[in-house]
Amino acid sequence: MRIGIIGGGIGGLTLAQALKRAGAACIVFDRDPSPEKTGGYRLHLSGEALACMRRALPEEIVRSLSEVGTGSEAFKQFSVLDHRRNTRLALPVNGKEDILMIGRMPLRNILTWGLEQSIRWDAAFSAYEEKESGIVLHFSNKTSEEVDLLIGADGVNSAVARQLLGRRTARSAGVTAIAGRTPLTSGMRRALYADLQKGPGFAVGPGGIGMFLSVHDPAERALSTAAAEISGVREEPYLIWSTAAENGMFPSDLRTAGPERLAAEALKLIEQ
Repeated sequence: MRIGIIGGGIGGLTLAQALKRAGAACIVFDRDPSPEKTGGYRLHLSGEALACMRRALPEEIVRSLSEVGTGSEAFKQFSVLDHRRNTRLALPVNGKEDILMIGRMPLRNILTWGLEQSIRWDAAFSAYEEKESGIVLHFSNKTSEEVDLLIGADGVNSAVARQLLGRRTARSAGVTAIAGRTPLTSGMRRALYADLQKGPGFAVGPGGIGMFLSVHDPAERALSTAAAEISGVREEPYLIWSTAAENGMFPSDLRTAGPERLAAEALKLIEQ
């Protein structure tokens, strides 16, 4: 049996690793040209998520993930700030909780270890077609391929799920957010609110405008065999930030805007 997985994110790649360990043949299709071209920033993996990954992944990959990420030592408190940078509520976090905070790029790079022959990058899935012989996968930029079993792991706006159900699988919450990251230079470290060194923070401003802030500063560690063999697993420290507000507070063409325009719109929102 040949299994096709649409989507090479954390779910698709973890599943592919588990299937490989079980001796099943699978192929992952992802629209990105390479794992280094992933969007987004750091993910926060809970104890439940880590328990699942430990059951599914080879021990060396699990060890590599912990080496390039941070754990409970970087999340001792969650702070709620006002728009004048004053901490209004400091919520302590259980320091013994099993968590992992890791950037999307190193996460994907590590999860692809050993799957090089089982991933088709730059494959933009468009639709599937059921036949007696199997399921034909169609791509907008590649030739079609046939599999015996299809699994959709292509996120909240899954094209696989949308075709299967005949409708969209998610709807807007009426809120738009702009997110980014800023290098954690020595000057930026001095300017940070002290509570952000203890963990993430959320600021609430006038008009319902919100801002999330979190420091990502992985410690330098010796890398295991798997991580040492993979490029793009070490990240320079950075500050994660995002601003959010009701859709109507943003221009309608924001989804097509470039980085400079997005940064300008985020700054405009913060200054309100």
